[in-house]
Amino acid sequence: MKLDGKIFIITGAIEGIGLSIAKLFSENNAKLVLADIEKPDPQFKNCVSVKYDPLSLVDVKELVATSVNNFGARIDGVVNTISTCVVRKVSKSDLELWNYHMDFNFKSVFFLNQAVANQMIKNGNGGVFLNLVTTAALSGTNTVAAYSASQAALMNLSNTMALELRQYNIRSNCLVVPYIESGAIKYGELFGGKTLERIRPMAYTFSPMMDLVDPDQIAKIALFLVSSDSHIINGQTIGIVDDELTNIRNILTRKRLKS
Repeated sequence: MKLDGKIFIITGAIEGIGLSIAKLFSENNAKLVLADIEKPDPQFKNCVSVKYDPLSLVDVKELVATSVNNFGARIDGVVNTISTCVVRKVSKSDLELWNYHMDFNFKSVFFLNQAVANQMIKNGNGGVFLNLVTTAALSGTNTVAAYSASQAALMNLSNTMALELRQYNIRSNCLVVPYIESGAIKYGELFGGKTLERIRPMAYTFSPMMDLVDPDQIAKIALFLVSSDSHIINGQTIGIVDDELTNIRNILTRKRLKS
């Protein structure tokens, strides 16, 4: 599944899944534009890094311009992993919180994908989009309504892009991931402030493998989904999660957190 010099923009590349994807793509001969709210360390070959504020549409345009200026007009793909989450109940949420989640998690991805798609259409070489969301996109999630809505919107966008862009040989898929270990540590407040040791026993509510997920495993799936080996996969929402467990995970999570 070598990427053979193809050019990818990866957001959220400073840590976690984004960093693991960047590392694996680099090992498979991709040229990379790495973006995050803090400038990623350009530790890989054929790589440029950009400090990127998803709330700024100017930064969205400049991210595309950085790729063009460094690697030429062709852009072969975008992998969006960046997101943010603020815990707040529906009754306590306000317009500012709602806009923050939709702007950061959804609107920024929409306009980045739009800009790159237009570039792909102009070049006529096709391309691929891979948008990562969490299991919050699949059902309502306690205390994070705005976040869940933004994730569901991105999942829907991925499928819509596939329908509109397939005539240009451009694919779009969505990858639904359960919580990875670093994410569980960073966003521990989602689990009621529990430590990693308390989180791990209830991880089966997010993963059919009954444990927190290694980001390197997610990177391998991402590599497949952007490579030519998956050229027949388009408009799909691919979940690394058990659907039945996802539907009841809120109940199970509460039980586990009380134990």
